[in-house]
Amino acid sequence: MTKLLKCILVDDEKDALDGLEILLSGIGNIEITDKINCSENAAKIIQAKNPDLVFLDIDMPLKNGFEVLEEINNLKIKTKVVFATAYNQYILKALRNSAFDYLTKPIDRLELKEVIRRAIEQDPNEENLSLNSLQMIKIPCSNGCVFLKKEDLIYLKADGNYTKIITPEETIISSQNLGKFEEAFYTDNFLRISKSFLINSKYLSKFDKKRKICTLKYEDNIFELTVSRRNLNIFDNIQ
Repeated sequence: MTKLLKCILVDDEKDALDGLEILLSGIGNIEITDKINCSENAAKIIQAKNPDLVFLDIDMPLKNGFEVLEEINNLKIKTKVVFATAYNQYILKALRNSAFDYLTKPIDRLELKEVIRRAIEQDPNEENLSLNSLQMIKIPCSNGCVFLKKEDLIYLKADGNYTKIITPEETIISSQNLGKFEEAFYTDNFLRISKSFLINSKYLSKFDKKRKICTLKYEDNIFELTVSRRNLNIFDNIQ
Protein backbone atom coordinates (compact mmCIF):
# COMPACT_ATOMS: atom_id res chain seq x y z
CA MET A 1 0.00 0.00 0.00
CA THR A 2 1.35 3.43 -0.98
CA LYS A 3 2.25 5.69 1.90
CA LEU A 4 -0.08 8.65 2.52
CA LEU A 5 1.90 11.84 3.03
CA LYS A 6 0.68 14.47 5.48
CA CYS A 7 1.46 17.95 4.17
CA ILE A 8 1.31 21.53 5.42
CA LEU A 9 1.40 24.46 2.99
CA VAL A 10 2.83 27.84 4.07
CA ASP A 11 2.42 30.88 1.82
CA ASP A 12 1.19 34.42 2.44
CA GLU A 13 -0.72 34.39 -0.88
CA LYS A 14 -4.10 32.64 -0.82
CA ASP A 15 -4.07 31.97 -4.57
CA ALA A 16 -0.71 30.23 -4.27
CA LEU A 17 -2.01 28.04 -1.41
CA ASP A 18 -5.16 27.12 -3.33
CA GLY A 19 -3.25 26.42 -6.55
CA LEU A 20 -0.76 24.15 -4.81
CA GLU A 21 -3.59 22.34 -3.03
CA ILE A 22 -5.25 21.62 -6.38
CA LEU A 23 -2.00 20.30 -7.87
CA LEU A 24 -1.33 18.05 -4.87
CA SER A 25 -4.89 16.74 -4.84
CA GLY A 26 -4.49 15.73 -8.48
CA ILE A 27 -1.35 13.73 -7.68
CA GLY A 28 -2.93 11.71 -4.87
CA ASN A 29 -1.47 10.03 -1.75
CA ILE A 30 -1.61 13.43 -0.06
CA GLU A 31 -3.42 14.65 3.04
CA ILE A 32 -3.20 18.43 3.45
CA THR A 33 -3.67 19.05 7.16
CA ASP A 34 -3.19 22.84 7.13
CA LYS A 35 -2.83 25.81 4.80
CA ILE A 36 -1.01 28.60 6.64
CA ASN A 37 -1.02 32.14 5.25
CA CYS A 38 0.85 33.77 8.16
CA SER A 39 4.41 32.64 8.77
CA GLU A 40 4.71 34.02 12.31
CA ASN A 41 3.38 30.90 14.07
CA ALA A 42 3.98 28.43 11.23
CA ALA A 43 6.71 26.47 13.05
CA LYS A 44 4.53 25.88 16.14
CA ILE A 45 1.67 24.58 13.98
CA ILE A 46 4.09 22.34 12.09
CA GLN A 47 5.41 21.03 15.43
CA ALA A 48 1.88 20.23 16.62
CA LYS A 49 0.82 18.48 13.39
CA ASN A 50 4.16 16.75 12.64
CA PRO A 51 3.67 16.49 8.84
CA ASP A 52 5.79 14.46 6.43
CA LEU A 53 6.22 17.40 4.07
CA VAL A 54 6.09 21.18 4.41
CA PHE A 55 5.79 23.31 1.28
CA LEU A 56 7.25 26.67 2.26
CA ASP A 57 7.30 30.00 0.43
CA ILE A 58 10.41 32.14 0.94
CA ASP A 59 9.42 35.76 0.36
CA MET A 60 6.89 36.34 3.18
CA PRO A 61 6.29 39.18 5.66
CA LEU A 62 6.95 38.78 9.41
CA LYS A 63 9.17 35.71 8.88
CA ASN A 64 10.67 34.57 5.60
CA GLY A 65 10.94 30.91 4.63
CA PHE A 66 14.51 30.51 5.87
CA GLU A 67 13.58 31.91 9.28
CA VAL A 68 10.71 29.42 9.49
CA LEU A 69 13.07 26.61 8.47
CA GLU A 70 15.53 27.69 11.19
CA GLU A 71 12.72 27.44 13.75
CA ILE A 72 11.77 24.01 12.44
CA ASN A 73 15.37 22.85 12.86
CA ASN A 74 15.70 24.40 16.34
CA LEU A 75 12.50 22.64 17.43
CA LYS A 76 13.98 19.38 16.03
CA ILE A 77 10.88 18.73 13.94
CA LYS A 78 11.51 15.75 11.69
CA THR A 79 9.84 16.88 8.47
CA LYS A 80 10.96 17.41 4.90
CA VAL A 81 10.86 21.04 3.75
CA VAL A 82 10.23 21.88 0.09
CA PHE A 83 10.69 25.51 -0.84
CA ALA A 84 8.09 26.79 -3.32
CA THR A 85 9.04 30.25 -4.56
CA ALA A 86 8.95 32.50 -7.58
CA TYR A 87 12.70 33.08 -7.37
CA ASN A 88 15.66 30.82 -8.13
CA GLN A 89 18.39 32.98 -6.53
CA TYR A 90 17.88 31.26 -3.18
CA ILE A 91 18.87 27.81 -4.43
CA LEU A 92 22.41 27.94 -3.01
CA LYS A 93 21.07 28.97 0.40
CA ALA A 94 18.49 26.17 0.24
CA LEU A 95 21.28 23.69 -0.51
CA ARG A 96 23.24 24.91 2.52
CA ASN A 97 20.18 24.61 4.75
CA SER A 98 19.49 21.00 3.72
CA ALA A 99 16.05 21.58 2.24
CA PHE A 100 14.48 18.46 0.76
CA ASP A 101 13.68 20.13 -2.56
CA TYR A 102 13.11 23.44 -4.32
CA LEU A 103 10.29 24.31 -6.72
CA THR A 104 9.90 27.54 -8.68
CA LYS A 105 6.51 29.12 -9.34
CA PRO A 106 4.48 28.57 -11.39
CA ILE A 107 4.93 25.04 -10.13
CA ASP A 108 5.13 22.36 -12.79
CA ARG A 109 2.89 19.36 -12.07
CA LEU A 110 5.48 16.81 -13.24
CA GLU A 111 8.20 18.36 -11.07
CA LEU A 112 5.83 18.34 -8.11
CA LYS A 113 4.95 14.70 -8.78
CA GLU A 114 8.66 13.84 -8.77
CA VAL A 115 9.07 15.55 -5.37
CA ILE A 116 6.23 13.43 -3.98
CA ARG A 117 7.75 10.28 -5.45
CA ARG A 118 11.12 11.06 -3.86
CA ALA A 119 9.48 11.78 -0.52
CA ILE A 120 7.69 8.44 -0.57
CA GLU A 121 10.56 6.33 -1.88
CA GLN A 122 13.61 8.11 -0.45
CA ASP A 123 16.29 5.85 0.89
CA PRO A 124 17.51 6.94 4.36
CA ASN A 125 21.01 7.37 2.92
CA GLU A 126 19.87 9.43 -0.08
CA GLU A 127 20.78 13.11 -0.07
CA ASN A 128 18.11 15.76 0.07
CA LEU A 129 18.28 18.74 -2.24
CA SER A 130 21.10 18.69 -4.77
CA LEU A 131 21.80 20.39 -8.07
CA ASN A 132 21.55 16.97 -9.71
CA SER A 133 18.10 16.29 -8.27
CA LEU A 134 17.01 19.72 -9.52
CA GLN A 135 18.50 19.09 -12.97
CA MET A 136 20.42 22.32 -12.49
CA ILE A 137 23.99 23.31 -13.12
CA LYS A 138 26.32 25.74 -11.40
CA ILE A 139 27.83 28.08 -13.98
CA PRO A 140 31.03 29.89 -12.95
CA CYS A 141 31.25 33.52 -14.04
CA SER A 142 33.87 36.22 -13.59
CA ASN A 143 31.98 37.73 -10.64
CA GLY A 144 30.79 34.49 -8.99
CA CYS A 145 28.31 31.98 -10.33
CA VAL A 146 24.73 31.50 -11.44
CA PHE A 147 22.44 28.47 -11.16
CA LEU A 148 20.29 27.47 -14.12
CA LYS A 149 18.11 24.55 -15.10
CA LYS A 150 19.83 22.55 -17.83
CA GLU A 151 16.66 22.57 -19.92
CA ASP A 152 16.78 26.39 -20.03
CA LEU A 153 20.09 26.42 -21.89
CA ILE A 154 19.30 26.79 -25.61
CA TYR A 155 22.88 26.59 -26.84
CA LEU A 156 26.44 27.34 -25.79
CA LYS A 157 29.10 29.01 -27.93
CA ALA A 158 32.86 28.87 -27.43
CA ASP A 159 34.49 32.26 -26.97
CA GLY A 160 38.18 31.57 -26.47
CA ASN A 161 38.56 30.23 -22.92
CA TYR A 162 35.07 31.53 -22.13
CA THR A 163 31.60 30.32 -23.11
CA LYS A 164 28.54 32.30 -24.15
CA ILE A 165 25.38 30.65 -22.84
CA ILE A 166 22.12 31.56 -24.54
CA THR A 167 18.99 31.07 -22.44
CA PRO A 168 15.38 32.20 -22.98
CA GLU A 169 15.99 35.17 -20.67
CA GLU A 170 19.56 36.30 -21.24
CA THR A 171 23.06 35.61 -22.53
CA ILE A 172 25.56 34.63 -19.83
CA ILE A 173 29.34 34.72 -20.16
CA SER A 174 30.93 31.86 -18.27
CA SER A 175 34.59 31.66 -17.28
CA GLN A 176 34.49 27.91 -18.04
CA ASN A 177 35.41 26.66 -21.51
CA LEU A 178 33.00 24.76 -23.76
CA GLY A 179 34.80 21.45 -23.31
CA LYS A 180 34.02 21.43 -19.58
CA PHE A 181 30.33 21.94 -20.33
CA GLU A 182 30.40 19.12 -22.88
CA GLU A 183 31.81 16.79 -20.21
CA ALA A 184 29.17 17.90 -17.70
CA PHE A 185 26.33 17.34 -20.19
CA TYR A 186 27.62 14.02 -21.51
CA THR A 187 24.54 12.03 -20.46
CA ASP A 188 22.04 14.81 -21.21
CA ASN A 189 20.35 15.86 -24.43
CA PHE A 190 23.15 18.15 -25.59
CA LEU A 191 24.96 17.74 -28.92
CA ARG A 192 28.38 19.10 -29.89
CA ILE A 193 27.78 20.21 -33.49
CA SER A 194 31.17 21.87 -33.99
CA LYS A 195 34.16 23.21 -32.13
CA SER A 196 32.14 26.34 -31.47
CA PHE A 197 28.67 25.10 -30.56
CA LEU A 198 26.98 22.80 -28.04
CA ILE A 199 23.21 22.70 -28.51
CA ASN A 200 20.25 21.53 -26.44
CA SER A 201 18.37 19.07 -28.69
CA LYS A 202 15.15 20.03 -26.90
CA TYR A 203 15.09 23.18 -29.04
CA LEU A 204 16.16 21.52 -32.30
CA SER A 205 13.64 22.39 -35.00
CA LYS A 206 15.33 21.50 -38.29
CA PHE A 207 18.58 20.18 -39.74
CA ASP A 208 19.67 20.96 -43.30
CA LYS A 209 22.46 18.55 -44.15
CA LYS A 210 23.13 20.15 -47.53
CA ARG A 211 23.56 23.64 -46.05
CA LYS A 212 25.23 22.25 -42.91
CA ILE A 213 22.82 24.25 -40.77
CA CYS A 214 20.75 23.25 -37.76
CA THR A 215 17.88 25.43 -36.60
CA LEU A 216 16.92 25.91 -32.97
CA LYS A 217 13.61 27.49 -32.02
CA TYR A 218 12.33 28.99 -28.79
CA GLU A 219 8.91 30.63 -29.10
CA ASP A 220 9.43 33.27 -31.82
CA ASN A 221 13.24 33.17 -31.61
CA ILE A 222 15.09 31.33 -34.38
CA PHE A 223 18.79 30.40 -34.19
CA GLU A 224 20.63 29.01 -37.23
CA LEU A 225 23.97 27.42 -36.33
CA THR A 226 26.64 25.94 -38.59
CA VAL A 227 27.39 22.22 -38.22
CA SER A 228 30.93 21.06 -38.94
CA ARG A 229 31.47 18.44 -41.65
CA ARG A 230 32.72 15.85 -39.14
CA ASN A 231 29.56 16.25 -37.04
CA LEU A 232 26.97 16.00 -39.82
CA ASN A 233 25.99 12.44 -38.84
CA ILE A 234 25.33 13.34 -35.22
CA PHE A 235 21.65 13.90 -35.96
CA ASP A 236 21.10 10.44 -37.46
CA ASN A 237 20.39 8.79 -34.09
CA ILE A 238 17.96 11.41 -32.82
CA GLN A 239 14.47 9.94 -32.45
